[in-house]
Amino acid sequence: MLKPLSRDQGANVTTWSVRPGKESKLRPRIYKGIPDSWRSAAWELLMSRYSNLGVREMGLLGAEYRDALDKPSTYDIQIDLDVPRTISGHIMFRTRYGAGYVLPPLDHRYLFGRDIFYSQRSLFHVLHCFSLRCQDCGYVQGMGPIAATFLNYFEPERVYASLVQLHDAYSMHTVFSPGFPGLLEAIYVQERITEQMMPDVYAALKRHMITTTSYATKWYITLFANSVPFQTQLRLWDAFLLEGYDVFIAAAVAIVWAYRGKL
Repeated sequence: MLKPLSRDQGANVTTWSVRPGKESKLRPRIYKGIPDSWRSAAWELLMSRYSNLGVREMGLLGAEYRDALDKPSTYDIQIDLDVPRTISGHIMFRTRYGAGYVLPPLDHRYLFGRDIFYSQRSLFHVLHCFSLRCQDCGYVQGMGPIAATFLNYFEPERVYASLVQLHDAYSMHTVFSPGFPGLLEAIYVQERITEQMMPDVYAALKRHMITTTSYATKWYITLFANSVPFQTQLRLWDAFLLEGYDVFIAAAVAIVWAYRGKL
């Protein structure tokens, strides 16, 4: 369904577009599930559409990332503490600040012109640079699992650009800002939907003084990273990058709905 839209000097694909005649099938096929071998290309397409960033803007973000690497951040100590415990069970992040691992050329991601490598070092660099991006948000712990997920599909520069797109276009600024206004709004909406659709469950949780923040905060802060099976998380992200943050409210309500009998 996708075709190359632009290439860099090495003829590697930098942006993608949808083939003529396939546009109407894009949304239902994304919900059906993006093949993992095409997820990096599809995510790039969805984020560029949602944020309206072109090749020039992405190049500027790459330069911004490289420039920020040598600048100090007041959050570096906290990032250093959090990085080793961010998806530390993943083989690519297991060694503390190791050199990472370069996927062999036969891997599908090489077909997109990238040697993808992951490591705690790359994760630290991305979080360090992103902490300098917004004075209000700075760095919060939930950014780590999000960046680590992106590192499974993009090189560090592109991960930084993806975090910027999430921050600016996908309303993550309100989620990470002091006081977490976006998080509180999402929880409020979830509670109202639960009260309307599942009044018995809502009443039971309230009777036992179980607040939505006690179990759903991590879901919304990390975009369900480390909260559901990884393949489920990827499917949620497919829809999120297409539709926006409200997808996670629907997912949270769906989980409560699935366990409504036990609750």
